[in-house]
Amino acid sequence: MSYMVQQNYCIYTDMTFPCSWECMVYCPTQCITPSGSTVEIDPGGCTECGVCKTVFAVYAIIDGSDTDPAHEAADYYLAAEIRLFPTGEQPSNFIACDGSLMQISSNNALSSVIGCSFGGDGSSTFAMPDTREAENSLTGFSYYICTSGVYPSHGDSGTEDSNYILGTLILVSFNYGTSFTWRCDGRSLSISDNTALFSLIGTSYGGDGVSSFALPDHTDKVPASGLYWHIVHTGLYPQRP
Repeated sequence: MSYMVQQNYCIYTDMTFPCSWECMVYCPTQCITPSGSTVEIDPGGCTECGVCKTVFAVYAIIDGSDTDPAHEAADYYLAAEIRLFPTGEQPSNFIACDGSLMQISSNNALSSVIGCSFGGDGSSTFAMPDTREAENSLTGFSYYICTSGVYPSHGDSGTEDSNYILGTLILVSFNYGTSFTWRCDGRSLSISDNTALFSLIGTSYGGDGVSSFALPDHTDKVPASGLYWHIVHTGLYPQRP
């Protein structure tokens, strides 16, 4: 499988190998790969050597023809995570947030995450969130939900690795925090326990800047009821240009 490299430096992570998402692993003498170059890697060949580093790939090209930026969504996104894509051009493993009914038997993972929050009888059917009204101001774009991504664990109990950039906001359709995200509910946090995140958002949303800072409160800034903004608190630190 070949990958196009987004950045010309390595981003170190402490992920447990073999990886749960398609990664690129290099030994130190090979870790600097120019941006835009294409490299071959076997995602199943990841091994923990103690000194290898992960290079973040922007997209995979399968057999030189597949340019789907979200190929293998199960490796890159959370189940029930919601993304904006050009209308009608969603990647595989995403379906429209149009309130439609789905069969539980064919979508066990997604139904176990969102249940009947958006409709359905709970025994054979469940419904997708409906964001169509919010899309009226987004000409040419629509919301889509990931149907088979990484299962979002509850709170600190999870072990999934985060391939998200620290401080990223993601829209989800479940009301609990995961092992690497918190709800954007305005809560106050300790700076000493979250120095990396504080270095990015500071006191923009509250706190004294000495011992505390706050998360943004986006409770009422969602495209439909039952959706929640989360902020990534454990992830890849954003590199400056």
